[in-house]
Amino acid sequence: MRARRLALLGSLIATPFLLAACATHDPRTAEESRAPMPTMDSAVGEKLTKGIEGAKKAGLGVTFIDTTDRHRSIDLESAARYTICSQRPDPAMRAVKFYVVPSSSRCPSGTGGAG
Repeated sequence: MRARRLALLGSLIATPFLLAACATHDPRTAEESRAPMPTMDSAVGEKLTKGIEGAKKAGLGVTFIDTTDRHRSIDLESAARYTICSQRPDPAMRAVKFYVVPSSSRCPSGTGGAG
């Protein structure tokens, strides 16, 4: 009798996890993850707007990071005022990360630009 209760309890605990796993499985996701990540030419030294355009043409997402010690938040409207110091692919997100500084600043050493 006790074994039966434990089996019932185990199935009650395991069922939601199995249902969640089945509900989130999407065969297209597996196909996309096997597809090679698109590549793009280097945009180092270019304006951030040009880098964003290149990433879009390549079918990549974009993130940008202020490499100065101020760590500013950068929006698309101010992208023309930033220069790309370096870029790195982000295969997990199928995107490219641009490390940028305001165009009036120099790239910090170690970010791929003139420091």
